[in-house]
This record gives sequence, structure tokens and C-alpha cells, in this order.
Amino acid sequence: MFKQFLKNTGWVLLANMATKGIGLITISFLSKLITSIELGIYNSYINAAAYINQIADLGASTVLQKASACAKDSESKKVLEKKMSAAILLGGLSNLCILLLVTLNIEFFSQLLFNQKPVDLTHLLILITIIQFFFQLPTYVLMGIGHFRYYSLRNIVTAFTSLLCVIVPAIFWGLRGAIFGYLAATLINTAFTWIITLRILKLEQIKISLNSSFSGLVQVLKEGFWFYFGNTFLGAIAGLFTITLFSKYISIESFGFLRIAASINAITAIIPSALMPVTLSVLSRHSEQDTIRIKSFQIRYVFGAIFLFTSLLLLGIKPVIDLLFNAEYEKGLVLICPLILVNIIILMQGLFSNFLIAGGKMKFLGTISTLSIVLHIILSYLLIPGLGNTGYLISWLVPQFLSHLLTTIKEFSSNQSYKKIKEIKWFYLITIPALFITFYAGFLPISDPLRVYVLICIIPLYFIAFIKFAVSGQELTALNKQVLHKIKND
Repeated sequence: MFKQFLKNTGWVLLANMATKGIGLITISFLSKLITSIELGIYNSYINAAAYINQIADLGASTVLQKASACAKDSESKKVLEKKMSAAILLGGLSNLCILLLVTLNIEFFSQLLFNQKPVDLTHLLILITIIQFFFQLPTYVLMGIGHFRYYSLRNIVTAFTSLLCVIVPAIFWGLRGAIFGYLAATLINTAFTWIITLRILKLEQIKISLNSSFSGLVQVLKEGFWFYFGNTFLGAIAGLFTITLFSKYISIESFGFLRIAASINAITAIIPSALMPVTLSVLSRHSEQDTIRIKSFQIRYVFGAIFLFTSLLLLGIKPVIDLLFNAEYEKGLVLICPLILVNIIILMQGLFSNFLIAGGKMKFLGTISTLSIVLHIILSYLLIPGLGNTGYLISWLVPQFLSHLLTTIKEFSSNQSYKKIKEIKWFYLITIPALFITFYAGFLPISDPLRVYVLICIIPLYFIAFIKFAVSGQELTALNKQVLHKIKND
């Protein structure tokens, strides 16, 4: 099982390295072609379309991925066929209803979200949103079924298509060209994704149809709605609310800085993003006793790698911004640096959420996410109008930290096997204080010399302590044997 896990992770890791790199290049070029204010407008439009699409999901995507991961015999494949049919109809109908509502009230929504009257680009949100639904749906099937070679190929091709379609029109027509190019890329990528998915379904002897009964729609809603409500619906509402608050109380330019932070964070997320779909597929098919090794491996090595990479990134963040974007974006470091740090918590939260999803604890995750997002919305409403960027950072950090804390406690309390792994205990004893010290340094002004001194000290000390106490010699020996065996066979 561990060998299969490493092989699949390798495919997805390769794809993530390519797609995240291409995504960073896309934003890098775009930031040089349009102003920081225009990048903020671009980010707000693209994010608004994504959030509306998430609202219309109704939990279908999560149910579909879980059913795909369990489709290993004829009976479970029939279950997947029914759920796939129900998910397509449910998502399609909800998208049409929401987009009709937005279309009929376009002036109200434009004023609410962007603090401006609707322009022709605003109407593109409707097209982008409905196309994104058909683009995302087959992706969850590919992740669940476990054909990670095709999944990786799809990700690389779609990322490269987006690069060309966004940047080339932006060279000639600026912001307008970038948004129209994004629409064109979404259309092309949707067609390509469905071609690959249909090929996989045929290979797995899984049929696709739209003959779903009302009871099938209800079953999908019943299985995925609570998780969707906490993780997707409220998150999308919070995202739209954030766009509104930035355009009204901070600036649309600062919302563009969030895009810069997200692009940098995507590089940090390469390894965790590669692990997550593979983890869900593998853990859904094996017992808890068999999977504790994979969980322990991910918690220590992935978290440790993320922490060290983020600390090094913060140490050289100013030249990174100047190189990838331009000096105009240095004024956004007050937002970008703290968001890079918060991303550590978000990535680990995603890792533990995957463990709990595979264990069938979706209602717990839905509850935690609901409370976290409600807290984020309340804090945003109370703090952003008066504190601006600082208020946004507090409203983002506090719920993420509490959510990760509760999710970690739930995972450890649900599996007593963790108590037998001494490296886990040492790992947290080393990492928690190091994390707090790094957060302190990350929130200091970029010109403060104490910030550099703290980071220079914490990075080597953490690395030495991690290698000495949190690394298992038996694990490394087993991993080296598998890698050498693979190289020999190749």
C-alpha cells in the first residue's frame, strides 16, 4: 500500500509542481501587464465567479469524490453511476437558479460586491460561473477513482492553456483581455477534462447518464449537505463578503495583494496538494491499522517541510516580490507576509480534514467549518471597517487556528495508535514553539532587523531538532529501499 501511495503521490506531485509554477508565472506576467488596481479588479471578478459556483455545489462534489474513491467492484460502481447522475442534475439546476437570480438583479449584486455599477465585464461572471461547474465536476471523479496519471496530465494541460489564454490577450487589451482570456481558457479546459474523464469511465466500465430520480437527488443532498454547508457554502459567502468589505473599507488594490499571496502560497502547497487526493483515495480503501503509517509520515514530514520552506521564503520575501512581480507590490507585504504564515495552518488543516473525511467524520468537519467561518464573518464585520488590513488578518488567523486545533484533537483522540509513535510527540514539542516564534517575526515590519535575526536563528535550530527527534530511522530505511528498488527496476 505504501508503495502505491508513493507512486500516485509522485504523479500528482509532478503535476502540482508544473501547475503551481505555471500559475505563478501567469500572475507574475499579468502583474507586469496591468496595474495593481487592475489586478485587484481581476482577482475580485474571478473569485466572485468561483464563490458563486461553490454556493451552487450543494455538496455534490464531495459526495462524488468519496463515491469515486470507493468504486472498486460492480456494486460500488453502480452506486457511483447513480450519484454521478444525481450530482450533475443537482449542480446544474442549482447553478441555473442562482445565475438567473444574479442576472435579474445584476445592478444590485454589482453594487453590493464591487461597489460600482455593472459593466460589460460583470456579465461575464455569469458565463464563467456556469462553465466552471462543468469544469470542476469531472475533476472530483478523476481524483476519487485514482487514475492519477491522467489527473496529472489534465492539470498540466489546463494550467498551460490558462497561461496562454490569459496572458496573450492581456498583452494587447490589458484587464479586458485577461478576463475574456480566462473565459476562453475555462471553455477549452472544460472540454479537455470531459474527454479524459469519459475515457476513464469507459475504461472502468462506469456509465454516465442523466436518468436520476428525485430520491437520488435527496440522497446526495443528505450525504454531503452538512459538510458542504460548513466547508463550501459558508466559505463562499465569507469570500463574497470579503470582496464587499475590501471594496468598501480598504481598497480593491489590496484585494489584488491577496492574489499575490495566494500565488506564492500555491508553491508552498505543492506537496500537500499532491498528497491530499492520493490520501483520500488510499485511506478510503484500507483499515485504520494499515493507514497509520501514512498519516504519521504526512503529519511530521509534510508539516516540517512546509514550516522550513515558509520560514526561508519570509527571510527573502522582498527580493522574491521584486523578481516575480515588481516593486509596486512591496507595499502589499503588510498583507502578504502574514497570509503566507497563516497558510501553514490552512495546509495542515486540509491534511487532517482528509484523514477525517476518509474516516467518515464529515458531519464533525462540517460543524467545525461552520463555526470557524461564522466566526470569520463576525470578526470581519467588526474589525475590518475600523482596522482595515489588520482587522482582516485577525479575522482570518483566529478561526483558522481554532479550526485546526479542534480538528487535530479529534483525529488524535479517534485513533489511539498515535500514542505509540514517539516521533509524533517530539514533533509537536519542537514545532509549536517554533511556529509561535516565526509568527511573531512574520508580523513584524519588513524593515525591522529583529525580524531577520529571529528567522536566521529559528530555521537551523528547528531543522537540527527535527532531524534528531522527529525522524524515524526505520521509516527512512524502508523508504530508501523502496526508492532504490524503483530505480533498479527502471
